[in-house]
Formats: sequence, structure tokens, C-alpha cells
Amino acid sequence: MSGASFNVDDYKKFIRYEEGTSIYGVSINKLKELARSAGAVYKINRLVLINTEILDDYLEFYHETDKIGQPYVKKKPHVKFIRYKDAESLYSICNRTIRMLAKDAEAVYKNKGLALINVKLFEEYLEQFRL
Repeated sequence: MSGASFNVDDYKKFIRYEEGTSIYGVSINKLKELARSAGAVYKINRLVLINTEILDDYLEFYHETDKIGQPYVKKKPHVKFIRYKDAESLYSICNRTIRMLAKDAEAVYKNKGLALINVKLFEEYLEQFRL
């Protein structure tokens, strides 16, 4: 859901290689190598995505602390339902594909003109595309 409790800009569950190069500060080839090694690559038809949670856990071995000496903790959303627009940003997938995948996952809840995606059902469905 949009609002104060969840900001997509603070967290992205899935990213594309191009986004990952700026987020992780590595070349696209190195990112591909790391993502494959971590088992964080998902392929949906021609769309290739990286699961940031899996990649982050894999990279935790190289963990450093922030300037204050505290470990950096990535914010994770604690939401059960999101709108299509938020899902586009969170999963780095276009609206058309989000709608198709959410429908296939049977994760769409509609009520009085409002359509929401059940995050848990949607992510369980995405697991079948993991390489």
C-alpha cells in the first residue's frame, strides 16, 4: 500500500542488472557472476531479475559497518498487500507483466474498484522462476 508505512524507494525486492551495477557498484559482468553464484537470478520469459535479499545475504560475508560502527540494515517492507504501481517499482517489472504474473499467481484481490496484490502469494509464485 502507498503511504507512510512503505516507501518503494527505500527497498526493492528485485532489480535488473542495469540497476544493480549502480546499487552494488560493480560491473555488469561481475554482478551477473555474483548473482548466479548466490542463486539470486530469476528468469521470466526474456525478463531477468535479481532477488536483492538473496544477493545481500550472499554478500553478507563481506559485511562492513557504517561510519558509526553499527551494521547496515536494509529496510524491508512489512506489508501484506500492494498496488500495481508499487509492485512495478518493488519488483522492477512493467505493469503489464505484473498484472499477468499476479493473475497467474492468484494473488489479486479486488474490491470496489481497488486492486491489490497479496505479496506473500506473489513472491511464492515467483520462486518457480528461480534459476
